[in-house]
Amino acid sequence: MLLATDNQPLAGVYAAGATHQDGSLTLVLNPADVAALTPPDDPSYDFSARDKVAWQCFFGQAQYSADRVTVIPGEKGYAGFFRQVTLDPVRYPTVTVQAPDCAKRWALMLKFADGETLNLVTNGAAGKRTVPFADKLTNRAPRACEISFRVYGGPASFASIHFPAAPAAAVAAPAPIPVRVTVPLTKAGDYAAAARVGSNAVPVRIVCHAAHGATWADLDLALGGRTVVTLTPAPARPTATLTSPR
Repeated sequence: MLLATDNQPLAGVYAAGATHQDGSLTLVLNPADVAALTPPDDPSYDFSARDKVAWQCFFGQAQYSADRVTVIPGEKGYAGFFRQVTLDPVRYPTVTVQAPDCAKRWALMLKFADGETLNLVTNGAAGKRTVPFADKLTNRAPRACEISFRVYGGPASFASIHFPAAPAAAVAAPAPIPVRVTVPLTKAGDYAAAARVGSNAVPVRIVCHAAHGATWADLDLALGGRTVVTLTPAPARPTATLTSPR
């Protein structure tokens, strides 16, 4: 059983175990689908007629060609064009838009699921526009986000919207996830535990239990990647021998 620190089941961690003839156990924990350890994908996008399903248009129409999309306002005089993504502002702190043509003006907003909104461009024209935005946010954690264009007064064409990645040194590694693992034991007694991520040892705490004919161990550790845990029966304690005085 895998539990988070609040004793709730932990999703996204794959576990497998094996017992050995010497009584030891090997446990493999792989947090492959834990969202906090999986950086969001690069939300960059190159517009073309081949790949357009992720974007939606309202109050107008979007016409795709081989290398761009043209957003044409309808009767209201403007059109919206947007896409839902998960955005990590620390990893992708800047946005660059390529707009080959623009009749009047276009605007760009980032609308986050928690209500925070950034107006990045309000008077866009034809050409290339680059805007750093991460430092303007009050919350820089990865979040659901709507990338939202507005096109006013006439058609505007977009070839791409790119989020260049920050240098690797500027992006901190995700913090390990504290977990508790309950492991059934093949026999009663004390066990020693050792854990490794790759070739690096990581701390692990073990508490063994026995009750109602069952034996098990609780392991407390922090998962930062694929972790191999080995449980080894502790050597039996020597039994004291009593001798009677002569």
